[in-house]
Amino acid sequence: MVFKKKERILIYITIFIVSIFLMEKFAISSLKLKLKRLRQQVKLQEVKLKKELEMRRRKNEIDSEYKHYQSYLKTGDSDREAVGKFLKEVERIAKSSAVSIASLNPTVEPEQIEGYKKYKVNLRADVNMEQVSNFLYKVQESNLLIKVDKFSLASKNAMATSLRMDATISIAIPL
Repeated sequence: MVFKKKERILIYITIFIVSIFLMEKFAISSLKLKLKRLRQQVKLQEVKLKKELEMRRRKNEIDSEYKHYQSYLKTGDSDREAVGKFLKEVERIAKSSAVSIASLNPTVEPEQIEGYKKYKVNLRADVNMEQVSNFLYKVQESNLLIKVDKFSLASKNAMATSLRMDATISIAIPL
């Protein structure tokens, strides 16, 4: 069977198109599939890496925050030393606030609460309103975990220029 020139060209073109189709079907599509899988693996690794970086960043933040608050957790070795340090801090705050202490009495035994001891001090002082606000602010800003549990003000005289402050101040110390 002899083909004419046009028919031969048409057969060559058809064979060429069919061979391209078969090559795409078997060779190129498998390469595309492998490339798609590799892209998915890369995306998965990127997500894992981002999570890891976020965890490391948060760990560094937590470490720096822990170092900041670590000074709050440092205490003496015994109850006596802890109470002494607590009383000194209350006296220092009162002195820097110009509060004149009438009495400062620690409680006999610390209160044992889950994971920490709570020491309390009863404070009686003569103050004016500016001294009260300075005192309360400095208690809040103390390096120790001090808080005011009870607080009362009463006028000391009829003119109410001087006030009597009664407060119960506590400190929580981890065990």
